[in-house]
Amino acid sequence: METKNTLAQWIDGQSDFPEDIQAREIYENIKHYSAQLEAPTFEKVKVFKTIKNTRASKTQTRPSIKSYAFKIAAILVLAAGLLVFLKAITKAEFTTKVAQSQTIQLPDQSNVLLQPGSSLSYNDYFWFLNREVKLEGEAFFEVAKGETFTVKTANGEVKVLGTKFNVKTFHDELQVMCYEGRVEVSQNNLSDVITPNEFIVLSGGEISKETLQLKELPSKSGYFQIINSNFDILIKDVERYYGVDINSKQIETNKSFTGQLPKNDVKKALDIISKTYQVRYNTINENNFIFVGDEGY
Repeated sequence: METKNTLAQWIDGQSDFPEDIQAREIYENIKHYSAQLEAPTFEKVKVFKTIKNTRASKTQTRPSIKSYAFKIAAILVLAAGLLVFLKAITKAEFTTKVAQSQTIQLPDQSNVLLQPGSSLSYNDYFWFLNREVKLEGEAFFEVAKGETFTVKTANGEVKVLGTKFNVKTFHDELQVMCYEGRVEVSQNNLSDVITPNEFIVLSGGEISKETLQLKELPSKSGYFQIINSNFDILIKDVERYYGVDINSKQIETNKSFTGQLPKNDVKKALDIISKTYQVRYNTINENNFIFVGDEGY
């Protein structure tokens, strides 16, 4: 117990023995110099963090090829989605009812006369990158000069640079009449070029072409121009042009019709057809007619 008290007194500096004082001085010197050799605690922590961060940066690998591919794919998907969105919100559409026509001016100042019972659409946002319209029915085009102008239909395509032409795409066939310039017409593997006053029909894998002398443009004429149409198709066109119903089941003929029908006079149009085919029609009411054959014509 005494030994422990003496040691405690020596450590606390309370001993008066000379040898103890000398030993105490040696102890303090050792403690002083050893303290100088040891880094402070906070320096150790700082060094440890630096080493750890350095190792982490060295072990960090570059992004893998799969990572790059995923990012590129995501960008492409977003871009495609944006294009679809822009096409959807910038699509211009026009539709005419029977007995109704409409004049349309396209972004490049080209003009379209959309005939009755037809529809036309195009993308307004991308127009000057791609002059393309989609047509169902019939329309007359006056195309401003520029890059290729394309008319797409369910029965084929029409391509021009700057010209005037009429496109009709009813009854599973494509009809094109050229009034000015050059027009390229194609359907599947069929293709041909027509020039002014030429008329072409593509139907059922066949092409037929003829030359006509037409003086007036459809946009400036008071008539519907009918070219080389059989009787059944002619009657359907009349129903569309004038908004009427016609019963023609009694008429059987292979004769085709080429001519003009006045736009605002269905009775006169029916008179022209009756005279051409040597048949007679009866009026049921102002919107319903029936062809009854050639008896008593």
